[in-house]
Amino acid sequence: MDGNAAVIGVIVIALSILIHRFQAAQPELNAGKFNSAERSTVSAALAHALPGSVFFGPHPVFVESIQSYWAMQERDIVPQCIVRPRTAEEAATAVTILKRDYDERTSHSESPLLLAVRSGGHSPIPGAANINGGIVIDLRLLNNVVTSDDRSSVAIGTGARWLDVSNTLDRMGLAVAGGRNSAVGVGGLTLG
Repeated sequence: MDGNAAVIGVIVIALSILIHRFQAAQPELNAGKFNSAERSTVSAALAHALPGSVFFGPHPVFVESIQSYWAMQERDIVPQCIVRPRTAEEAATAVTILKRDYDERTSHSESPLLLAVRSGGHSPIPGAANINGGIVIDLRLLNNVVTSDDRSSVAIGTGARWLDVSNTLDRMGLAVAGGRNSAVGVGGLTLG
């Protein structure tokens, strides 16, 4: 694993923070039925560019993602779609499409589509890793833990959980300073 996945993770999270600053009040969606909101042109563009990595409700991957949040208040939020990139390149493609849509909307004084980024989904704050009616980038598949040949450093995917990291390093007799709860995502804990 190269450093691109980590850089992409930081870019995606920074973009999410930027868009959250423009966040306006969103009407509550019916979370119980896992029906995602009407598909926008950007969600259609994501689905076209990333076949097999973009999911809409009530697809089983969409439902599993929503139900796997640690906090119940995050489970009550229903996004428009969930993007689950399998590679750093797919994450970069998603960011490019979302940035293009953001630029287009804001150049016409329109409200940007809301975005949330999920690493482990452990935050108790509603909207921290999920967004009502927006796009969620779920980074949990970017979870590689790779040690350098000399075992002096480790490249950790932003979607890894601390359990993944500990299990890999324990087998090698190595340790890491990280989260106390093994279910917490590396990306969220690292960036706060």
